Amino acid sequence: MIQTIAITDVPFTGENIEVTNLNWNFDEAIIEIYSPSEKKELRVRFNNEFGPCSLRLLDESDLSENWQIINMSGGWIYKVISGGWFEQESQRDGFLLKDSSNIYKEYLIVGLDACVSVFTKEDVTILDNDNNVVAVIAT
Repeated sequence: MIQTIAITDVPFTGENIEVTNLNWNFDEAIIEIYSPSEKKELRVRFNNEFGPCSLRLLDESDLSENWQIINMSGGWIYKVISGGWFEQESQRDGFLLKDSSNIYKEYLIVGLDACVSVFTKEDVTILDNDNNVVAVIAT
């Protein structure tokens, strides 16, 4: 069973978040979200300065076993403590990051249609449309 902490120190928590774009390169990953109720967009940036982050995009229905525990009423970004994608991948012999579990942190961005899991070593930065930092989530 997944255990998470909702990250609520962000500009809005909104209950109708949409993941609208995902862009990964060797330096960073940017996940764009939109809140229809707030009529605002944000970008969630995962830096890759000390090693690339890993991403997984799934349809929300593929995570339905978690919706009694996590859902948009608690927010749209969660820090995963246990039972997430990292733990699932750690069951595989070929998953080398499992030996780095104290270095990588896992986050889950929950959208109405798409959800993104991210492994990262670095702080998470929330940006507005003008690329101003509006929140930082310390790993």
